[in-house]
Amino acid sequence: MGLVVLQIVRACGAKEVLILDPLRKRLRISEGLGATRAISIEELETGKANYLSEFHAVIDGIGLGQTVPLASELGDIGGIVVV
Repeated sequence: MGLVVLQIVRACGAKEVLILDPLRKRLRISEGLGATRAISIEELETGKANYLSEFHAVIDGIGLGQTVPLASELGDIGGIVVV
């Protein structure tokens, strides 16, 4: 679902799109589909402070136990979080 959402938000004009995924293969594919940043969930967790409250809209297309809390941490105050 995440790769489809990536294509939709880019087509709707999103300038910055960060993709998180546990699989490196999907990260490479997402870069090819227009993600401006693609990092593994583990990379985010080790450097999470760099991304806290950075995004106006966060869409969790994975729904894993570790991604749902991250989605709310990444969203800006007053932003949108979709899980």
